[in-house]
Amino acid sequence: MKELNIEQFVKMGENLSSAKLAVLLSMAEDNIDNIVVQNFSKLTDVKCVITRAGGRGDNLKDKLFRNALTAAENSKVIDKSERAKFVFFRLFSKLLNKINSGIFSISGAGFKIGIARNKKFISVAISGKIGIPGLNIDEDVIEVETDYYYSGEE
Repeated sequence: MKELNIEQFVKMGENLSSAKLAVLLSMAEDNIDNIVVQNFSKLTDVKCVITRAGGRGDNLKDKLFRNALTAAENSKVIDKSERAKFVFFRLFSKLLNKINSGIFSISGAGFKIGIARNKKFISVAISGKIGIPGLNIDEDVIEVETDYYYSGEE
């Protein structure tokens, strides 16, 4: 049997899919986060990071965005320009709209966020649980959003 390497798995046509990478990053077991990021970062033209955020109530969305933006900037997945922040904000807003529901304002949640960028695209994936504390009713959530990324570097 032929061995499968990660590059074959995340290819979409001739290019590496930032969306596939982001989803895999968001689903990595906690104890292998660093290994996954190191291995994915070795792929041609890929920059990536994993971060986490959780909480409850109205500040949850803010926490998710701020943790993701800080991780993306500090790991150099995006540069610190206003343009890059705008692209990231727009991308993250589209992602949050996918998972936004009334339960967000009263629920607790814990998410892992995978962020990956290749030459042309940036993707953010979020995976975790959202539910009402004390009721043991949790919903698994996984979503990904991708956008064109131009930083002016290329």
